[in-house]
Amino acid sequence: MANFRQAAWNLSPSRLRTYKAARMVYSFVGLPLDMIAQASKEAVLARFPELCADDALPYHGRDRGIRRGMLEPAESYRARLLLWIESWRGAGVGRAMLDQLAGFLLPQTTRIRIWTHVGVIYSRAADGTLTIERVTPSLWDWDGVTSLWARFWVIFDSFDGVPWSRDGTWNDGEAWGDDPSATWGSTATIEQVQAIRGIIDDWRPAQSVCKNVIVNFDPTALELASPLPDGTWGHWSKNVAGVQVPARDTGAIYWDGVS
Repeated sequence: MANFRQAAWNLSPSRLRTYKAARMVYSFVGLPLDMIAQASKEAVLARFPELCADDALPYHGRDRGIRRGMLEPAESYRARLLLWIESWRGAGVGRAMLDQLAGFLLPQTTRIRIWTHVGVIYSRAADGTLTIERVTPSLWDWDGVTSLWARFWVIFDSFDGVPWSRDGTWNDGEAWGDDPSATWGSTATIEQVQAIRGIIDDWRPAQSVCKNVIVNFDPTALELASPLPDGTWGHWSKNVAGVQVPARDTGAIYWDGVS
């Protein structure tokens, strides 16, 4: 491809086409101009997510409010950045939040659900299919408080290590603080948990509260036909006949939500 170094060589008189003179022509004449031209080209391309260098993508994501996934390939992220206006038109609706959470998990895919206090369930399958169910009366009673109608819970299915595995139990030999990026109960990192909570905060309805983010490791748990919150899940444990037992389904872990 033609460049300033080649042009400087072509325009040089024969006395400057010796080996030592060529170094001067290339180094002091053509090379700085080529560097300026390349920088100018990259500056123009940096405006466009589909054409910019990979190191410009975080700035596009910041400006558009689209978070890149923990393992998401650059091409996938570029495609999502191009749809930012369409995505933000749906902000405050279950589907938009689910799409952003699913994008963050790419290239891994899993079912993600939003279960609202009033019994509306938004479900995004691993293949992207969205379904909406309304359960009347609501089968989801977290803590017996029926007046807090704007609460919702986000549930990630996490089977066979996708997107996370179980990790961290009492007396497993691992000391608290051994891994400063680790979380308790799963292989999710602190940064991943913070990013997911940030996505929920960005895309939730203004008046709503995400009570908890639930990572479900049991394929039989948290389904309509399985035991669901019965008014006692507001605390980790409950007293049954004088014995303190887990109040919540132990097939899942529970992160704090976003208020």
